[in-house]
Amino acid sequence: LSKMTTFSFIDCVADKDGGGMYSHRIQEAHDYQLVRELRAVKGSNFVRCLAGSNGGGILLDDISNVTIGNCEFESNSATESGGAVYSSHSNVSISNSLFLSNSADEEGGGAFSSF
Repeated sequence: LSKMTTFSFIDCVADKDGGGMYSHRIQEAHDYQLVRELRAVKGSNFVRCLAGSNGGGILLDDISNVTIGNCEFESNSATESGGAVYSSHSNVSISNSLFLSNSADEEGGGAFSSF
């Protein structure tokens, strides 16, 4: 599974990062590993998701190339940064997506990116 299409993440909560979804590149393979590296999130909805730290809707960490397209991020929040999307050490392309009423207590109510 390297592509996620037409999922809905509604009223999700994480104590720390990635209220709706968290993706981190895995350096070594394990028998239970489902995703080597996420490549695309398409046609999905992230609604009222909350992160106790970063990435209310989705957090992407150390992902080489990922595309987010035709997604809706509505009323997501993070107590730190990236109310809807938080990207760290990742190359992210976002297109044809709606960001509505997302918030972060520190930086990037809609999206936050750092390298």
